[in-house]
Amino acid sequence: MKHGLLLWVSLLGLVVLVSSCAPAAAPAPPRSSGDAGSQQGQAPSGQGSSSAPQPSGSPVPAGGEKTTTDRMIVYNMQMSMEVEDTTTAMESVATIAERQGGFVVNSNFRYEGERKVSVITIKVPSLNYQDALVELRRLAVKVENEDSKSQDVTEEYSDLGAQLRNQEASEAQYLVLLKKAESIDEILKVQERVSNTRKEIERIKGRMTFLERTTDMASITINLFARVAAQRADPKTGIPAGWQKVTDAFDESFVFLGNLATVLGMIIAFSWWLILLGGAAAIVWRFRRPPSAPQSLPVKREGD
Repeated sequence: MKHGLLLWVSLLGLVVLVSSCAPAAAPAPPRSSGDAGSQQGQAPSGQGSSSAPQPSGSPVPAGGEKTTTDRMIVYNMQMSMEVEDTTTAMESVATIAERQGGFVVNSNFRYEGERKVSVITIKVPSLNYQDALVELRRLAVKVENEDSKSQDVTEEYSDLGAQLRNQEASEAQYLVLLKKAESIDEILKVQERVSNTRKEIERIKGRMTFLERTTDMASITINLFARVAAQRADPKTGIPAGWQKVTDAFDESFVFLGNLATVLGMIIAFSWWLILLGGAAAIVWRFRRPPSAPQSLPVKREGD
C-alpha cells in the first residue's frame, strides 16, 4: 500500500509538470443564440445536465470581470508642457484626474534657474485615457513632447489563467491523496506537494491581479514648466521682463548717485573745521611771505 501510494504521487507530479508546460487552449468561438437554444437541455449520456463549477480565482466571464478574450493593454504616457503658471497647472491636473475617475499618484517641483518645473503623475481609468489627454493638452501654452507606450498583456494573462486551473486541479488531487495516506512519511510528502502547489497558485493569482490593475488604470506623467521669463510681462507695470531689468538698472543708478551725494554731504558737514583751518593757514602764509625785490626798469638813453 505504501509503495503504491508513492507511485501514484510520483505519477501525479509528472502529470502536473507536463500540463503546466502545455500551451493554453485557444478560447472556443462564441455560440449564437440559435445554437444555444438547439443544444439546451441536451447532455452526453452518463453526464448530468449541470455544468462543471469554475475553479476559484480563474477568470469568469461575468459582469465587469476580464476574460481571456478581452484585449488587455497597459497604457503609459510621458508629457512635457509649457504653462503660464506651474502651481495653477498642477491643481488643474489634479482636478482633471478626479473628474475622469482617477487620482494623483505623486507630485514634486524644483527650480531650474529662475524657472519652476513641476512633475505630477496621475492614474485614470483606461476607458477615459484619451479624454484625459484631451483635457490635459488644453492646459498647455505649448506641448513640448509626448511619449506614449502601450503593452499588450492579453497572451500572458491567458497563459496565467490556464496555469491557475491546472494548479488548482492538482491541488484538489493532492488533497484526495492526503486523505488516503496512512503513514507519516506519506502524509509529509503529500503535504509538501500541496504546499508547493498552493505557493504557485498564490504567485499566479498575484500576477493576474497586478495585470488587471495595471490594465484597468492608465498612468500619465506630466512635466510642467513655466514660460521663459523674457516672454512674460510684469503684472503691475505691463513691461516685458527683459526691459524691466533695464529700467530697474537705470533706477538703481539714480539711487547710487543719490547715495554718493549723501556721503559727500556728510563728509563736508563733518569736516567744516578743516575748511576754516585751511583758510586761516592760507591767510597767514600770504601775509608772512617776504616781499619780492622790486624790478629795475630799463634806462632809455638819448638818441636811442
